[in-house]
Amino acid sequence: MTLEPLDTEILHKIFVQPRTAYRFTHQEVTEEQLRTIYDLTKMGPTAFNSQPLRLTFLRSTTARERLLPHVAPSNQPQIQQAPVSAILSFDTCWVDKFEQFNPSMAHAAQKFSREESRLHSAEQSATLSAGYLITAIRALGLSAGPMTGANFSAINQEFFPDGKQRAFMIVNIGYSTPTPYKRNPRFSFEEVAEIL
Repeated sequence: MTLEPLDTEILHKIFVQPRTAYRFTHQEVTEEQLRTIYDLTKMGPTAFNSQPLRLTFLRSTTARERLLPHVAPSNQPQIQQAPVSAILSFDTCWVDKFEQFNPSMAHAAQKFSREESRLHSAEQSATLSAGYLITAIRALGLSAGPMTGANFSAINQEFFPDGKQRAFMIVNIGYSTPTPYKRNPRFSFEEVAEIL
């Protein structure tokens, strides 16, 4: 299947214009928007179609207050302001669902009998999905504020004590206020890429 390239204006709206969000308006992010974000995110590639990303959307003040003690002090204001803070985690038991997500490859589950390889694969695919999540948020006209400055072991104890999920990132979601600082430099193609 041949895909038509997106219009340059659309590409700029998704990749160039958006900035990491640090301050948010009070405008609500609806459940319907969160469901649409997930429906777009899940279409991204993952190893064996495993889809290990798990999303815990914290919308209520009470839920976000449970998260606050476990993030760096500099990140707490964003969580307090954002309409939604999403805890991104991965399913530590993803191999148990092979029959569901890839029936024709269910025999491949045996390749992940070692916990180290099972968790490594899950985290890699979930991290890949996180990029799709941020892109989906932007494509819907919302802003994303990803952060890793947190005690994820403590977050796991607070939200996932049974060990079936492991948190690795937080993404604040909402409508951001204008960013008052200039964008930091990006590396050029020549600095980071080569064509062999």
